[in-house]
Amino acid sequence: MRLLLSLALLFSLASCGSLTKKEVIEVKVPVIQPIPEPPKIERPSLEINFITDEDLKNQNLDKIVKSMEITIQQLLDYSRKLEKALDAYRLLPPT
Repeated sequence: MRLLLSLALLFSLASCGSLTKKEVIEVKVPVIQPIPEPPKIERPSLEINFITDEDLKNQNLDKIVKSMEITIQQLLDYSRKLEKALDAYRLLPPT
């Protein structure tokens, strides 16, 4: 009886081993990369903030218009710096 059980166990183990197929499958997994700290871009001190109540009261239009032109240029420069900083993050591969 013991011999019969041993033979049955031996055949069952042998048949299980022959049915197993081993395949190597390459799976691409994204690797988490550290994201660099964004650069510190200071907000400009806008020229329009230096227009005084006196300028408005006297209707000093030359100074007001010049301040507005400078302010527009400051804001354009600031937005370009922000866009340039964002470009570094747009080039990163998706995670």
